[in-house]
Amino acid sequence: MKKQVKVKSTLEEAASIRTVWESNPDFKLGNIGLSDYTAVYTAAKELDDDYSKRDVELSGALSKREEKVRELHGLVVRFRKGMQAHFGLDSPEYGQTGGTRESQRRSPTRKARPASDTNSTASSTM
Repeated sequence: MKKQVKVKSTLEEAASIRTVWESNPDFKLGNIGLSDYTAVYTAAKELDDDYSKRDVELSGALSKREEKVRELHGLVVRFRKGMQAHFGLDSPEYGQTGGTRESQRRSPTRKARPASDTNSTASSTM
C-alpha cells in the first residue's frame, strides 16, 4: 500500500529549509546544491497551486453532475411509479423498469424468539 503524501506540511517544511539553505549557499547534499533544491521546490509548489485551482473547477463540475443525477433519479422513480399505476405491480413492464414485481417478492417470515425469554418467565413464576 502506498504511503499518503503530506503535501501541505512538506511544502511548509521545504520553505523553511530553503530559507536556511539560502543563508548557507555553499552547503550540498551529495551533488545537490541550492539551485537544484530550489528548482524541485518551485516545481512542486507550482504543481500544488495548479492542483488547487483544478480542484475548485472540479468541485463545481461535481456539484453540477450530482444535481443532474438527482434530477434524473427523480424522473426514473416517477416513470417507474407511472408504469406501476398504468400496468400494475405485477406487470412485466413494471419489472422491466427495475421494479420488483409483486409475484417475485418474498412473503414475510417471523423472526425466532431468543432462547433467553423462556428462562426468565420460568423463574418468575416460582
